[in-house]
Amino acid sequence: DMGAERYKIAPTLIAIISQTLARRICNFCKKDVPKESVDPAIVSLMERYGIPARFSEGAGCETCAYSGLYGRVCLAEFLEFDKEAREFVMKQPDDALFRKEALRTGWLLPMASDALWHVSDGDTTLDEVLGLIQEELKPRGGPAAGAPTGTAAVPEAKAGSGPLVGTSVAGAPGPAWQILVVDDD
Repeated sequence: DMGAERYKIAPTLIAIISQTLARRICNFCKKDVPKESVDPAIVSLMERYGIPARFSEGAGCETCAYSGLYGRVCLAEFLEFDKEAREFVMKQPDDALFRKEALRTGWLLPMASDALWHVSDGDTTLDEVLGLIQEELKPRGGPAAGAPTGTAAVPEAKAGSGPLVGTSVAGAPGPAWQILVVDDD
């Protein structure tokens, strides 16, 4: 909360981006990890987001000082403000209800989906993003019909929506730093 009134901020917002960094897998010693060795709840979550369940890790080499990791990759959450989102913010003071509506309508592309996409793409390890997806793995009021036991109900992903894929009903807590993007034209 920045202390500004909603009626002053809502008309000027275009988007909000929240980001964090995860350690990148070393490209010189990257190797595949069998899907069978990963928690089935995580594999199921990736499938529900429409993200291929592929996993990698670094074996360790001289380039990465035998850590298996070298460099960083940005993980992001993106909230787009269109006319309907602005109107919702003006009418609804409850942040939790806004987040739920933003996930339902696709205004919000959660960081958990971006993190899982980067895992699938071989950019980072599952261990690096586990803290970002923990909330997605917790049941919320019982699993939805057809949802695997031990996972949150995640609506089907949108086809062709790029690296930030799908929506969810349960969002991971955001990082400590957030960036507010405003167009002052």
